[in-house]
Amino acid sequence: MNCIVCNSPKATMLYPEIEIVRCECDHIYYNGDINNEKIKQLYSENYFKGDEYVDYVTDKKLLQKNFEKRLKTILNFKSSGKLLEIGSAYGFFLELAQKHFDVMGFEICKE
Repeated sequence: MNCIVCNSPKATMLYPEIEIVRCECDHIYYNGDINNEKIKQLYSENYFKGDEYVDYVTDKKLLQKNFEKRLKTILNFKSSGKLLEIGSAYGFFLELAQKHFDVMGFEICKE
């Protein structure tokens, strides 16, 4: 797969077990094969309540405590600008990040 940023086919494997690669332009992306069926299996109706998480919404405060640590790490590198989160669930991380960034998030799970 070529990089969507620079179209280069050259990439270095960062995490072989999950097929995460870094392009020569420094863009990091998933280089594996995923289709709609795999996505539907992963994000079933119970993803946020019962399968992956016991109850994502009820655990908001705990999740945000962890997200604050991630945000602090990001702020060490960049203190403002635009931030895109892919897989933003209910937007709990974006809620915190919007104090520093112009945020946008995408989530494929209807829940």
